[in-house]
Amino acid sequence: MSSREQQRLQRENLLLQAENARLRKDRNRIGVDADFYFAGADSLEREVDLLREQVDRLRGENGWLREEVTRKEGKILELKKRLNKDAKKIVRLKEVLRRFVGEWKTGGITVESLEVLAEAADWKDK
Repeated sequence: MSSREQQRLQRENLLLQAENARLRKDRNRIGVDADFYFAGADSLEREVDLLREQVDRLRGENGWLREEVTRKEGKILELKKRLNKDAKKIVRLKEVLRRFVGEWKTGGITVESLEVLAEAADWKDK
């Protein structure tokens, strides 16, 4: 082997060693970057899991709230019906009282008018 070939081989060897060192450095950097990104991905996965749990909890609460609203709406309708009945009874009682007062002023109070007044004053449904 001639000295020229040896020098060429030495240069190639040095270039290969430099390339090898650069590749090792890149591999280490990539490894560090990969570890960083994997850690970040794990953190994001945990955050996603927490958010999913919150969404599930909120869906449950939302379902409970819907049921509660439905119950309250039913109660409101029931109270409106009772109020409507009571309002009709009050109107009837006012009419009977007006009639009774008129009969009282004229001195024409009868047993029948007292019975009608007592019946109108009775708040129970018949």
